[in-house]
Amino acid sequence: MPSFNAGRVQGGEYRDGQLVINSTNLGVLVVAEDDAGGVLRDAIGAVTGMSAELDGENNLVISSASPFMIEGTRPLGAQGETVENLHPGYYE
Repeated sequence: MPSFNAGRVQGGEYRDGQLVINSTNLGVLVVAEDDAGGVLRDAIGAVTGMSAELDGENNLVISSASPFMIEGTRPLGAQGETVENLHPGYYE
C-alpha cells in the first residue's frame, strides 16, 4: 500500500485543474490551515482507492491501494504553499 507524507497543510486554495490525482481533477478547493474541516482529505478520499489523513504533527499522509499519480498545473496550490511538499509525481 503506497503512502506519501506530503508535509504540513499550511492552507490556501486550488483552482480547477491545479490538483489532479489518478486523472481525477479535484476542482476548486479552499483549504484551511491544518485542513480544519477536512476539505482536502475528503477530496482526496473521494478518488477511487485513495485516502488521506493527518498524522500527529498535522502532516498530510496520502495512501492508496496501488501506485498513484499526482499531477496538475500547481499541485502545491495557488499560493505555492497550500501543502508543504505536495509535488507532482508517481508514488509507489
